[in-house]
Amino acid sequence: MTTCASATCPGRGGRRCSRGDADRATRLLAAALLLWDGDRAAVGVPRVGPLLGALGHLDEERMRAVEDLAEAQLRVGEPRAALRDLTGLLSAAPLRGRGWALRMRAHHRLGEAGGVLEAYRSECAVYQAELGITPGRELGEAYAELMGRRPPRSA
Repeated sequence: MTTCASATCPGRGGRRCSRGDADRATRLLAAALLLWDGDRAAVGVPRVGPLLGALGHLDEERMRAVEDLAEAQLRVGEPRAALRDLTGLLSAAPLRGRGWALRMRAHHRLGEAGGVLEAYRSECAVYQAELGITPGRELGEAYAELMGRRPPRSA
């Protein structure tokens, strides 16, 4: 049986995942995400007052579910599916460090060293453009783990 190490998966899919059934977690998380209409909760509803925080929280939970799904997909040997889901997530929310790390891992599982490097450089560029900073140490460590060498200098 394939196991899933993540103990923080939200919702029902997450509980299944923490029990070690990545196949079931993949199915449940994919089904849960199909219930969403678009990338944001309550599209068209004004985000004001108490709704601002509540809807923002739901959006965050959805993004975590996409990352959890990608992690489960990697654990069951579906790196292309993980890349597909992560591409959409990172287009909408480019500052998700976990998403970038999972994207690098998916490329690595496919034997695409160039994809790992591209994901690393893309995250560095996004963080620099959006925040004026470089990503944290975790990104470099993930790159080094996957590629077996120190990360290249950011441009």
